[in-house]
Amino acid sequence: MSLSGLLPLLGQTEQFAALVNSLRAPRAQAALIAPDPAIECTVAALWCETDAPVFVLTPNPESARRLYDRLFTWLGDDSPIFHFAESEDIPFERYVPDHGASHQRLRALAALRGEVKGVTRPLIVASVNAASQATLERSVFDSYTQSLGVRNRINLENQIQKLIQMGYAHEPTVEIPGTFSRRGGILDIFPVSKDRPVRIELFDDEIESIRHFDPLTQRSAGKVRTVTILPAYETLPQLANQDRVQELLGEMDLIGTSEEAQRRIPSELSHALAGEVVNEIAFYAGFFNLGSVFDYLPAESLMVALRPGAIEETARSQDSRMARLREIKEKRGDVPVGFAQPYIEWGFISDAIEARPKSVKLSPWGIGGELSSDSIRLPLNHPSLTSGGVDQAINVMKSGIAEKKRTIVVTNHANRFHELATEKGVSTILVNDVVEAPEPGEIHVVPGHLLTGFSINAIDGSEITILSDAEVFGIQKERRRIRKRVMRKGPALEQLKEGSYVVHVEHGIARFAGTEVMGSEGQEYLVLEYADDDKLYVPTEHLDRIQIYHGTADTSPRLTRLGTQEWSRARLRAKKATEQLAGELIALYASRQVANGFAATADTPWQDSLEASFPYEETPDQLATIEAVKADMESTQPMDRLVCGDVGYGKTEIALRAAFKTVQSGRQVGILVPTTVLAQQHLETFSERLEPFPASVDMLSRFRTDRQQKEIVKKIANGSVDIVIGTHRLLQKDIHFKDLGLVIIDEEHKFGVSHKERLKQLRTQVDVMTLSATPIPRTLHMSLAGVRDTSTIETPPEERLPIKTYVSEESDDLTREAILRELDRDGQVFYLHNRVK
Repeated sequence: MSLSGLLPLLGQTEQFAALVNSLRAPRAQAALIAPDPAIECTVAALWCETDAPVFVLTPNPESARRLYDRLFTWLGDDSPIFHFAESEDIPFERYVPDHGASHQRLRALAALRGEVKGVTRPLIVASVNAASQATLERSVFDSYTQSLGVRNRINLENQIQKLIQMGYAHEPTVEIPGTFSRRGGILDIFPVSKDRPVRIELFDDEIESIRHFDPLTQRSAGKVRTVTILPAYETLPQLANQDRVQELLGEMDLIGTSEEAQRRIPSELSHALAGEVVNEIAFYAGFFNLGSVFDYLPAESLMVALRPGAIEETARSQDSRMARLREIKEKRGDVPVGFAQPYIEWGFISDAIEARPKSVKLSPWGIGGELSSDSIRLPLNHPSLTSGGVDQAINVMKSGIAEKKRTIVVTNHANRFHELATEKGVSTILVNDVVEAPEPGEIHVVPGHLLTGFSINAIDGSEITILSDAEVFGIQKERRRIRKRVMRKGPALEQLKEGSYVVHVEHGIARFAGTEVMGSEGQEYLVLEYADDDKLYVPTEHLDRIQIYHGTADTSPRLTRLGTQEWSRARLRAKKATEQLAGELIALYASRQVANGFAATADTPWQDSLEASFPYEETPDQLATIEAVKADMESTQPMDRLVCGDVGYGKTEIALRAAFKTVQSGRQVGILVPTTVLAQQHLETFSERLEPFPASVDMLSRFRTDRQQKEIVKKIANGSVDIVIGTHRLLQKDIHFKDLGLVIIDEEHKFGVSHKERLKQLRTQVDVMTLSATPIPRTLHMSLAGVRDTSTIETPPEERLPIKTYVSEESDDLTREAILRELDRDGQVFYLHNRVK
């Protein structure tokens, strides 16, 4: 989805045209005022009207991330937008760094240096925090960024040495960015700028072919003519300016530091300069990261400072914190006086901004705020429509048609809104992308996401209103753009540890003994040890035929003997046991196949309103699961579906929508949970979300008195409670639903045998949905075998970031700085300690 067709409307306005004309001069500075909802639109329009790279500086990492995400809505998914991210590194602390942010920063630097194919004028977004972190010198980046092409000649041994200098690690198999491997005349490299690794095949010293390949299966996936290899990390001691490094070392005074610091710091610096691996190299980044992002900006690039006053405030606050941290470390003797710092102070950043030939200061505040009195105020405004619900929005649009107003609705529920408007006699046009503005009196509905809407006063005097879900449905959903990652279905090679037990699908249980490179082609094999010291060599591309052994006993399994029928007999016994289990289930599931249950009604406007009120962006797996559940419920065959997904992946939202659908069909819902705490949580969630609708929700657990429980039992029997949430209390014999339509079981494996027998009886009568992060083997087997329908939610929510684990020496200063950083971004901190006094 793209709203790029609206950008010319802003570009044609008198104010914006004047700005663009002023920026054509060799040196130009300007100040712009635009309302907060239109900041992304303004930045996108500036990039479209500028024949050069654009660098946007924001006040904090969260604002940079949000701007980066939202710019794709305006410019399209294929636009050359890059995020120069903030590294999590904390100066003067020892820990093994996470390299994900560093790789993202290097990709942005490569775009600025013209090293990304097809990108000549990138749009870079960075927070002042990220810009203050020193990086690789530009001269080193340019010298060690390498382009390899078919028919190029290279010395393979020299190439490997160069990769090591550039920070690439030699691994048996290439699976993560920043690694390489060699097998004979084949060189595999995973460049940090790519989503997939490349396989370079040589004939003598000539590159014969370059192919992308799948890091999971190790199979080739398409040829390319050239590939660009960037340095793997920002901290590369051997490549830094050695004269400058020696100057910095000379400024360091170890007198007054602890004995450990006097011994450890010179030793580790010596090892790093000799090209040896120092795990805590981030501690010494100040000696080797001698460049800044401003060094990479071309002279003709445009600098955009978003809320310049807030940028300065953030930078000065950070300088104060870093100075305090350095002072504490020096007093303790952990860091010597004159120890090189890996961050850039505000004075340098301010000078770099002012030195740019072309710059724009952009802010939502005018005179008396951050900008001067000669600032250009763009013809952009907050929308007149506030969040009054769908009916009010449609009525306002109906009036707008008569007044020949032009309206665009950007919503995650485009089809449904189009239907609702049509039902109320309002004509709308569904479009996938906005390539041009609507005609007077037209309403265009676009599937997509905006946090809030705004209006543009066009050059012809008309007003174009852009509305989001916030104005139409009264809900704001923040969307995060996630870099696509390849997900492995089977075990990864690094999960196989030498000495661990594995199962080969055809040859049985073995012990994994590592890998070996064999043959003239340098093919890599997995070595599996069987009984009687027999060995089996399995090519790495057949990794999918091997599974990690999971046993229930504490003793080691018996290895299979090759060349015998032992494994075949074991598989036959398993088959018979499976058939016996299936026999026990045939009666139950056969009766379900022929049973005629009730079919839920199709989605209603209330259902759409509930789903629109979900404050997050649904993941693809969530949407697919919701559709499957609704299809089951609208069928006359009773539903029995397992929804499997990790904690926090959105299973409760699926249960909520299914429960409300059942209630609208005139039936009751029982929700079984294993604990009273979880029952209370579900009660709060369901009550809050269903509060605008006539749906009664209650709970049965030990949190209710005996008198309250008796009253609830009566309401269940007479049908005055629509949804009841409870523990095993719901399965007792005194519970009689008036018209039960759906049972939702949260974590079925935590219920006892007697409870499961009661659940078995329910399954032949009503729709049943089971939610689980860790289904019991039998439940999982039945789902995989097709006996029970299953939906798997594998995609994490877009706001759920990858878990990063840092192991460091104990440091109160590190703890303090980590907590402050989290609080700065309005996050939460859980402090776990082995003893609380």
